[in-house]
Amino acid sequence: MGRDPLVPPVERPGDPDTDTRVFKHKNLLIWSEAHRGELIWAALTLVRAGLARGQAPDKALGSFEAWSRVMGTILDGVGVPGFLGNLTAFYEKANEDRAPWEQVVTAWHAAFSTRVQTSGEVYKGVVQNTDDINLPLTGNTERALQTSFGAQLKTQQDRVIAGFRIRQVGKRDGALTWRLEPYNPTKAEPTEPTEPLSTQSEKTPNVSPLYALPDSTAETGSGGSGGSVPRRALTMAAMLTEQ
Repeated sequence: MGRDPLVPPVERPGDPDTDTRVFKHKNLLIWSEAHRGELIWAALTLVRAGLARGQAPDKALGSFEAWSRVMGTILDGVGVPGFLGNLTAFYEKANEDRAPWEQVVTAWHAAFSTRVQTSGEVYKGVVQNTDDINLPLTGNTERALQTSFGAQLKTQQDRVIAGFRIRQVGKRDGALTWRLEPYNPTKAEPTEPTEPLSTQSEKTPNVSPLYALPDSTAETGSGGSGGSVPRRALTMAAMLTEQ
């Protein structure tokens, strides 16, 4: 998608040799594999309950309005607050990061138009010769700076900046080649659902039969740690492992 994630301020683990935290499951991957049916069942329960009880959020992420509406409703319905609470800060940071690349793309098009170039050619012909481009490149030599630019250019692949989409189109002598494509969208943007999500618990959301939770008379299978798990949840688990 070419977007930075909305990362919450989660505390990162410390030194593994001095970390004294105690986890309920020492090896989460192994435990998750053994209990995958139960985990899928729990996730589907949260989704269904959230859609039935939640309120749609006031905020939305640009170009992802429908996704924001659904996810915000689910999280509100299961009691998880703060969805898109850092949206303003996210946009401010995104604008700061975007400004130097708008300068790069504008100068790039002026120098090379839509011709195919390597990242090294763009660096030498644009970045190196334009004083007001302030990309955070690292390195003490021109070669290192050029390599740093190439790595950062990869992070901009397929993004639309200053009216152009940055495309990676192939290789030349082992080096990736790039081209600016004028952005002229021909497909309509996704629209909101015509029927609003229900906030009444008695209304069942439009869910595929495979994913719908069964009633109390539905068939069940044995879970990984005892008890019963809806057979549809186990079917989903089997589908996920048939790769």
